[in-house]
Amino acid sequence: MIRAVPVDTARASRTPQPARLSPVTRTNRTRGTVVFRLISPAFVLLASVLTIAGCAPAGVVPAATTSGASPAAPLPSAEASERPSPVDPSPPPAAGEPSPTPAPTALPGCGTGEATFRALAPKISRVLRLAGTDIELTTAGIAMRDGSYVADDAIPAFIGLSRDERVVSISRGGTARLVGGSGMTLTGATARLYQWTDLSFRSGELPEVKGTPTGGSARPDGRGGLLLTAPPPGEYAVELGVRWTTACLQGDGVAYARVTVR
Repeated sequence: MIRAVPVDTARASRTPQPARLSPVTRTNRTRGTVVFRLISPAFVLLASVLTIAGCAPAGVVPAATTSGASPAAPLPSAEASERPSPVDPSPPPAAGEPSPTPAPTALPGCGTGEATFRALAPKISRVLRLAGTDIELTTAGIAMRDGSYVADDAIPAFIGLSRDERVVSISRGGTARLVGGSGMTLTGATARLYQWTDLSFRSGELPEVKGTPTGGSARPDGRGGLLLTAPPPGEYAVELGVRWTTACLQGDGVAYARVTVR
């Protein structure tokens, strides 16, 4: 309920002002219409003062001013709110798809890629030395050390081993040193030993093996080679699966030897 405020009647009589209709935005609970009230100029002045002080009477809406007033920000339309956000045009990687591999960096003095690989691969040594005796190395996997090119091949069992194979002699309880050719470092090896009498040779064919191999041991010697521990006395066909590196390449391969331990 709004109370009337006394007004200077003498002043009001000297400057009569007509009453005016001022819309008050009050929603009728039954019809939703806008109701107008008769408001005197003095009451409008009082409402303005109270509004500035932050305590406008309830139910009074002050008239809008034109000086320095900033227009109210428009509400977002339904069309704007439903507009989809920008989407990254690049498709996401498929599930399980590996991330792209960074481009390899060539090692100093090596070059990179297939052309370099094809130039270097023929220079790999095909000979190892076991206890001072040459044995044949057949390479399998070969790769550029920077990862730019890889080649692999399957190796038949006992390739390069013949009936008249040169004998490598090792003393009982001793060790035999295995080294690579020029510029090759041996990083590891597995050894399997077959009784020489378990092999049968036919002209033009690979050897056939009847027996079961036993395991041998090989350890790095700290100088780029490997040390093989001599098995019990006897004559063996030794299969060596070696891993090797050079300045620019790395790979693996197989070498076979006929070893006698006395």
